[in-house]
Amino acid sequence: MKKLFWGLLLVLPLLLSASAAQAFSFETKDNYRLPKEEVHDGNLYVAAGIIAIDGQINGDLIAAAQNLSVDGKIEGDLIAFSQNLIINGEVTGSVRIFSQSININGLVGRNINAFTSTISLGSESEVGSDLLIFGASGNFNGLVNDSLYGGLAQANINGKVGHDVSLNLESDYNGRNLFIGSEAVIGGDLKYSAKSEAEIQNPEAVSGNINYQPQIKKPENWKNKATNRFFQLSSLILIGIILLTLKKKSFAKTAKTMAEKPWQTPLVGLIFLLVTPIITLLLLITVIGIPLALIIIALYLVLLIISIIYSAYYIGLLLGNGLNKKPINPFLALILGLIIFIILMSIPWLGGLSTLVFILFGLGASVLEIKNNFDF
Repeated sequence: MKKLFWGLLLVLPLLLSASAAQAFSFETKDNYRLPKEEVHDGNLYVAAGIIAIDGQINGDLIAAAQNLSVDGKIEGDLIAFSQNLIINGEVTGSVRIFSQSININGLVGRNINAFTSTISLGSESEVGSDLLIFGASGNFNGLVNDSLYGGLAQANINGKVGHDVSLNLESDYNGRNLFIGSEAVIGGDLKYSAKSEAEIQNPEAVSGNINYQPQIKKPENWKNKATNRFFQLSSLILIGIILLTLKKKSFAKTAKTMAEKPWQTPLVGLIFLLVTPIITLLLLITVIGIPLALIIIALYLVLLIISIIYSAYYIGLLLGNGLNKKPINPFLALILGLIIFIILMSIPWLGGLSTLVFILFGLGASVLEIKNNFDF
């Protein structure tokens, strides 16, 4: 979990580099398809259950979807939050993705920054620069022109990497962490940490040095870990109860927003998560804007915590109402949702991604609710 969380912190500045100056359009539908012969000029923001890009986008695509497929061409970056991503076409810029599964059989012109459970690069795939991956398992059969690095539980490499491979492999994985197939070619060093040495079918395929760092699993201090989780849960419950007492209508409205707009909500949250630091940075550059920037930073951090509480409340409602014939008490729903959040946060590799999902949904619902209140 820590590896995923810190990896996310490293990648967020890369996410902030997405262009916001071009013309754009915002689409929210159950299903969205850009037809094969159609060209969209400017950035495109889409929230839908299924998104299919068969045509061409002359700009960035920022999307939230259950299933996202790109068979056409994106002349810019792809930034997405999805359950499943398939790229059979071309993305000329970078791909920055949070997804359960990723399958790439096409071309990515620049970098890939991915947080996922599984990732697969087909034999015809190509990544123009670096591939940074944090997840559970990866199969890399295509071409990565520069370096492959990140953290996984298990990886199979049977393609070509132009420069270095540097992987931190989860020591809790039961099988062999790293397999280098007979078709693999690594143009630089192979550096990895794992509980056991990799199976390398052709050591001569590694042009540089092979640096293996054995992992020695340290016994966890479960007492300290449990104590920390207890205090985290207690703090969130205390804050949540105070907020729910003061703003019960706000909790009900944000829960309704998450239920009615399950794909628009995280997309709005993602945009807000990325745009706010950019605005703050611009204010910090000017002397007169520094006090306002500091206020925004403080409110931003507070809102991140509140967003987790909102999402936990919604999860508690879903689970509680599903198990009971009568509607669950709002305070019990809040406590139940926060317990689920703490449990998810404690699971290796899933903790950081779960926190991000809670933040995106809570932020998105909050922003949409503010928009509705001010009617703009």
